[in-house]
Amino acid sequence: SVAKTVLIADDSASMRLSVRLLLEGRHTELVVREAVDGADAIEKAKKSRPDLILLDLAMPRLNGAEVATILKEDMPETPVILFTITDLVADSLCAAIGIEFISKADGVSKLLERVDALLPPDTGIANLARNS
Repeated sequence: SVAKTVLIADDSASMRLSVRLLLEGRHTELVVREAVDGADAIEKAKKSRPDLILLDLAMPRLNGAEVATILKEDMPETPVILFTITDLVADSLCAAIGIEFISKADGVSKLLERVDALLPPDTGIANLARNS
């Protein structure tokens, strides 16, 4: 199977790390790339063409909404999830751009549910083969 790639863009290193560890724990074949701000996210997304992009809203140089707007034009097929501290504008903002919004207040479990839906995890058979 071809490894799926997820790009995580967040200016908080601890947030990137925790999301990375959670994703890698569920999806053994996953390649996780990290971006430290909005401009970095655009550069890395264009280069690595990830299967899923997770963006924080509040980032230096370009915020998540600006990044999402640019990437939606460049790669409309790629799912983008804005993962951010609860924000009243986030819902309508994301609806306007046509991307998903998950509040950090809802916790990472909600984020993982969406990631699982977008990138189905490995089947049990693959795991059995790997562990034997």
